[in-house]
Amino acid sequence: MAGRGGLALVSLACASDCLGVGAAPAEVLPALRAHLAAASDAAIGADFPVSLAAALIGKPGWRSFVTGFPARFPDAEAFRAWCAAHVDERGGRRLCDREARTPFAAHNLRLYRQTWSGLAHLVGPLLAEGRIAVPPLTEPLPDRAWLLETCPASALLHLGLREPYKGREATRRAGRRRILEALIDRGWLEAPARPTRSLMLEDTGGDALDAAIAAAAAARAVLNGDSLLPRAAIEAVEGRVYFT
Repeated sequence: MAGRGGLALVSLACASDCLGVGAAPAEVLPALRAHLAAASDAAIGADFPVSLAAALIGKPGWRSFVTGFPARFPDAEAFRAWCAAHVDERGGRRLCDREARTPFAAHNLRLYRQTWSGLAHLVGPLLAEGRIAVPPLTEPLPDRAWLLETCPASALLHLGLREPYKGREATRRAGRRRILEALIDRGWLEAPARPTRSLMLEDTGGDALDAAIAAAAAARAVLNGDSLLPRAAIEAVEGRVYFT
C-alpha cells in the first residue's frame, strides 16, 4: 500500500509461496492468472513486455494480436522464430523501450521466454475474458486489476542507482543494501520491516528487490492517474514502461 514515505511493503514473497503451488511454471502461471482475475481492485507491476513493436503487431491492432497470441504461438520458440523472421532485435525495440532505456527488445534471446509466458498465459487470456486492464493499451476500468509494465533496470537507471547487485558476493549484497537505502531515501519505499529487508538483501538473484521496485513503480503510476492514458497514438499499440 502507498504511504507518505513511499510504498509500504506489507508482504513480499515469491509467487509459488504466495499462491500455495509448486515453483514450476505449469503450476505458477495458471494460479497467477486466477489470482489476477479475482483481483478487481489492484495495480500490478509486471516485469515483462505487454506488447511488441508496432511493426510486429500490425492490423487490426494490439487487442486482437494479444487475445490471439496463445493460439498463434503454442510455445516460446515459435514466438521467437516468428519475431526473428520479421525484424531484427534492434528493429524490434518499441518507442517505450527507447524512452525507458530497457535492456532488451521483447523478443531478445534473454527475454523472449518471459514475454511469451506473460502474453500467452496472463495478458492474452485475461484480456479475452475481460478480467484485466492494461494501461495505457486499454482504459483503466475500476472493476478489474490494472497490469502496468515496469522495468526495475530502467527505474534504477533513471534514479542513478545502476550498479551490480545480483550475485552471492559480498560486494553484490552491499549493492542491494545501497539500492534499498536509496529507494527509501528517495521516497519510493517506506523502510520495510526487518524480515522483508532481510529477504531483499539475502535474495542473491535480486528478484525480491526487483519485485519491490516493480510494485513501487506501479504505485507511483497509479498516484499520477493521467499517466495511465495514452500520451500518443503509438502507446495504444506498443504500450508504455512505467519507471519513474
